[in-house]
Amino acid sequence: MTRPLLSGLLVACAAVGTAVAADFTLLSGKTSTGALVGVDAKAVSAKVGEETVKYPVKDMAGVDLGPKVIALPPATKFDLIELTDGSLVRVTDFKLKKRTVAVVPLAAGGATPPELDLTMTTVFYLCRDAHELASRERWKKLVANRRQRDMLVRLADGTLFPEEGTILEGNEAGDRIVFQNKDDQKIEFPITRAGGGLLFNQPPAAVVPPTVCKVLDVFGNVLYAQAVTVAGSGLTVKTVAGATVTYKSLDAVSKLDFSSGNVAYLSDLEATADAPPPPPDEAVVPFLKDKVLGNTPLRLGGRVYPKGLWLHPETTLTYKLNGEYREFKAVVGIDDEGREANLNSAAVLTVFADGRELFSKTYARKDDPQELTLNVKDVKELKVRLSRDTLFTGSHLDLADARLQK
Repeated sequence: MTRPLLSGLLVACAAVGTAVAADFTLLSGKTSTGALVGVDAKAVSAKVGEETVKYPVKDMAGVDLGPKVIALPPATKFDLIELTDGSLVRVTDFKLKKRTVAVVPLAAGGATPPELDLTMTTVFYLCRDAHELASRERWKKLVANRRQRDMLVRLADGTLFPEEGTILEGNEAGDRIVFQNKDDQKIEFPITRAGGGLLFNQPPAAVVPPTVCKVLDVFGNVLYAQAVTVAGSGLTVKTVAGATVTYKSLDAVSKLDFSSGNVAYLSDLEATADAPPPPPDEAVVPFLKDKVLGNTPLRLGGRVYPKGLWLHPETTLTYKLNGEYREFKAVVGIDDEGREANLNSAAVLTVFADGRELFSKTYARKDDPQELTLNVKDVKELKVRLSRDTLFTGSHLDLADARLQK
């Protein structure tokens, strides 16, 4: 793998006990074989022969632990859970016990399935009979046309019948759901009534923890991790959504993918720019790609960024995302080129997702550069607006390394 690296990695990992053999691949294409010792915020540690090697995280593409995804027998049935961060988990049964989602993960090939700690706040939906293509296609259309309520979804003769309301909780046994319908009546249903599935219309969190890596296991599960802990022959993942997934044995873990996978830099995308007309006899550039005025690279905190945007105040950029991305990331601040000028000036960066204000913050010249990660899952249109916060000129802003992550 030679794709760009996910930045802003915040892994908190430590290893104890038995090291785990793995293949390490760098973005340069160089590979080595050793034993996985651990990962921290700066490096992936490996035991290669008698030497402990630390590979800088910024140079890592992935860690291949050896086990491959198991080919499931044709008769294998499973449901699919998607978390609010886009993680996908295959399960064979689930119960809703109060606000806890108790699941039986899919097991196959003799590998040890993971243990999942899920709550209603971490789950986006559960699709029944996801092993069938027709079921997944029906569910995909339902999710695309959902409204602003939870859904308890019945299935009859191949058709989904959603009942809109609020899923309050499950009972102690986990086999019944307390549901408040659109008329505000509280009704208790058997969970089997949700023959099509359940959808939790979670209020989207604006600022989210950055994705560290994707964890791929042998059961076909895909986890977007904000933290990974290696301990002996096991591994624990904390997903961006806040769920915890624990593997007691690494025979069930296939890869840790540190590469970006599908990243789009804003400076490579087409944007519609909305900016006021410049004063007479004065040229104003609303924004620049991968450089600042003077044709020099973006520089924040002494670091040069080859990709990013330079924004002029009172400029709005609109991007069509079509629901294809999960996260928007950038390092935001006043470019080093102008840090000493107009020290009292400031600007307000506001980000809108489908017309909804997702984020707004004032950045002053005295502020250090700050990393920003926003949740843009399912967002169709993204607007980035810079407004002048003071009467002083020079309130320009860098969005260094600004990118969208699938």
